[in-house]
Amino acid sequence: MKKTEKREGRVFVGDALSFSAQEAYKLLRTNISFCDNVDASCQVIGITSSLAMEGKTTLSLNLAYFLAKGGKRVCLIEGDMRLPNIARAMKVPSRPGLSDLLAGKANGNEVLKRVQEADGLWIIPCGSVPPNPSELLGSRMMEETLRLLSPSFDYILVDLPPLGEVADALAVSSFLHGMVLVVRQDYCEKKDLENSIRLLEISGVRILGLVLTHATASSRHEKYYKSYYKSARSASRAERGSSGSSGSGRK
Repeated sequence: MKKTEKREGRVFVGDALSFSAQEAYKLLRTNISFCDNVDASCQVIGITSSLAMEGKTTLSLNLAYFLAKGGKRVCLIEGDMRLPNIARAMKVPSRPGLSDLLAGKANGNEVLKRVQEADGLWIIPCGSVPPNPSELLGSRMMEETLRLLSPSFDYILVDLPPLGEVADALAVSSFLHGMVLVVRQDYCEKKDLENSIRLLEISGVRILGLVLTHATASSRHEKYYKSYYKSARSASRAERGSSGSSGSGRK
């Protein structure tokens, strides 16, 4: 999948990620599935952080990508209407988008953009940058939009602004099944994280978990796991070959 621009000039999505990063997102995909609301056929999940530049948009893009690669139908909504990055990152038209839909200036078919690199992945970009994003996200129109989208998807992910900056994530929280809180290593301070958790608890939204970003991975460990998986695959093929030979000898 394409490399796209954001933090430090680049964002890595999907196949452009390192081996260890891909495995981390696959593990996150599995963990998210264990948090599913059993009463809902479509899981509506918000993704936010305490501060800007913690990697929440990169995480939103990759979680959506790997969920789709796992056979799920996914809609990623660009709910950060103050500093939108998803449409630019994925090279899809930014207008019309969510703000136009919520303002009644566009319909659902006009704002849904299909991602060619991942079957089952759709994006709703920000659209025209509005003067009142918090009010739009907390509106009955937003609730109705999520309700109408839900039958068509297994997951709806909403990328939201940082909790320490604006109230947008809290405004939409009552329409979500849960929230993922992104925390950047050696960047987000304890007091900021504690404040974010407190705000989410007050809102009543279910905190699905915290995801650590920008963590340093050991290249030695990455080489070990690549070697491990390669050896495991070779052993599996050898075992299947041995079973086949034994089977024909017994005939």
